[in-house]
Amino acid sequence: MAATRMRPTVHAGVNFWPGLIDMLTSILMFFLLAYFVEHHFNAGSAELAVAQGRQARFRQLLHAEFRGEIAARQVSDSAHLNLLQIRLGDGVLFESKRYEIQPQGRDVLARLAEVFRRADAGDGTRLYERIEIEGHTDDRPQNETSYPRDNWELST
Repeated sequence: MAATRMRPTVHAGVNFWPGLIDMLTSILMFFLLAYFVEHHFNAGSAELAVAQGRQARFRQLLHAEFRGEIAARQVSDSAHLNLLQIRLGDGVLFESKRYEIQPQGRDVLARLAEVFRRADAGDGTRLYERIEIEGHTDDRPQNETSYPRDNWELST
């Protein structure tokens, strides 16, 4: 009897396409994730979020400290991204027709300074690029012989 060679019954060809497609899809997902993180979670947006949180904390402290004055419309504030405006009404800082800060006004300014001190993180960063604090005298006409002779001089 002649020996017959047997053919292999197992197919030896390997289909590499499913593994290659899987690897390419994983690489694509990695780069998409890296792109998303880089453009949505960069240092600038993190710093902006921290700054906005500190600004919100400052406004909470300001409104808590000056609750009565804000209700009486003697103190108001307006905040934008890099600008804070605090307005102190008539009679808070100055007496009528006077340019010296009255004792009550000194107390208000000391309380305001304390709010700034409590809101300061101590890391040298600023809450706002520009802070404006306005305190007004009255607008009643005056005609004096000594300084200030009129409202124009009083406002300067």
